[in-house]
Amino acid sequence: MAVGDSGLGAEDGVASPLPELQRQGIPSSPGATDTWGGDGAGDDRSNPVLATVLGRRRWLAGAGVATIGMLLGGCGGGSPGDLTVLAPENAIPGQLLRAFRQATQERGRAATVNLTLLDTVELLAQRLRDWQRSDWSAVDPAGSDWRSWIPFLRPERLGPVGGTTLLGQGWLAGAVQQGWLQPWSSSIAGVPLGPRWEPVMRSPRQGLADRAGSLWGIPYRWGTTALIYRPDKFAALGWEPQDWSDLWRPELRGKVVLLDRPREVIGLALKRLGQSYNHPNPQQVDGLAAALAALNAQTLTYGARDYVQPVLLGDAWVAVGWSNDLVTALGRQRSLKAVVPRSGTALWADLWVRPAQATRDSEDLAALWAGLAWQPSIARDLAGWVDAAPAAWLEGDRTAMTPQIQRDLLLPSPEVLDRCEFIQPLVPEAIAQYQALWTAMRRPVLS
Repeated sequence: MAVGDSGLGAEDGVASPLPELQRQGIPSSPGATDTWGGDGAGDDRSNPVLATVLGRRRWLAGAGVATIGMLLGGCGGGSPGDLTVLAPENAIPGQLLRAFRQATQERGRAATVNLTLLDTVELLAQRLRDWQRSDWSAVDPAGSDWRSWIPFLRPERLGPVGGTTLLGQGWLAGAVQQGWLQPWSSSIAGVPLGPRWEPVMRSPRQGLADRAGSLWGIPYRWGTTALIYRPDKFAALGWEPQDWSDLWRPELRGKVVLLDRPREVIGLALKRLGQSYNHPNPQQVDGLAAALAALNAQTLTYGARDYVQPVLLGDAWVAVGWSNDLVTALGRQRSLKAVVPRSGTALWADLWVRPAQATRDSEDLAALWAGLAWQPSIARDLAGWVDAAPAAWLEGDRTAMTPQIQRDLLLPSPEVLDRCEFIQPLVPEAIAQYQALWTAMRRPVLS
């Protein structure tokens, strides 16, 4: 996503500003990374992490732009040798900005990052769409358009096209299909995309077979779908939630909050039955429809925002959510606990992409920026600031991922990680099956 519900929209019944993606079943948010076609994360989303998570969030949100000014010499229009970066709030720590400046100094010229922070990943995707239009830069510099003199009617100035933008993995296929992105021209130095990342970044997607092998994104961070609960409510029962199967226990009838995301909910039911989140024929899975109906009976409500609130109030005892949201909740409420299901779960990721209109001469700096988070020392620090795991920790050297960090960031153990997977785009026939199962599951609630 990613990123808390850092992206979100039509899934909650709100009209999406990106109807072309909604029609295709592409997420209108990455934190709400689940739709028919794919997943992401969530777009709001050590040392030890939880002890300082609130202070870090305030620092990121309140001092992000100021930090650019202090460390990198300002955040104005920038010169041709600077890099324009777009990201959601709370995603870019000052350490990354310092590292970029140092890396460019070592190359002979200290470049400036012109960083724009937007509220949601949905807005980031909308900016990618607007840049892709042929008239994206049509601005009246002389102010002859009378609307430019009236603040609430003034045409929006998109500014320079970003050299790179942070996007949830669940948006990737739709953004490529819409022509909003260009591929990275080559592999990035210091970014060894192994077997877990390669299928996410390169594999053919529905309608994209001719682009197989292109590198469309550089992973930045990742997290999980997990369970958060009130341990005091379970004290008398003598057990606490540990896996998806616990959601079906009779003691939890009417006490469960589920994500309002069909691929997440149907996927966890598939996982409980020993199947994949990405099963191509879910209607053929024995017992799935009955399991979904039973799970719906356990459910108090469905949500994509504020889904932890019913647990805090005691109306619900357990909720399904994205790890970066849950890390924030745990930092604020020590009365809560969370767990990554033992049978495996869905993964979400945010990645650096190249806007279709980005100039070729910006790619060198963009590649340098995207590769920084893969450096071991930076990755270790990054984990304490962005409520998620650095991309390098999904595979390869995880020596810095101590048990404390693993618990605090809701990361799976190595053996559980082998049972986790990214939610991938589906062919239309499979999408229709998931939609039919979701409609049947929710019918008692919707009628």
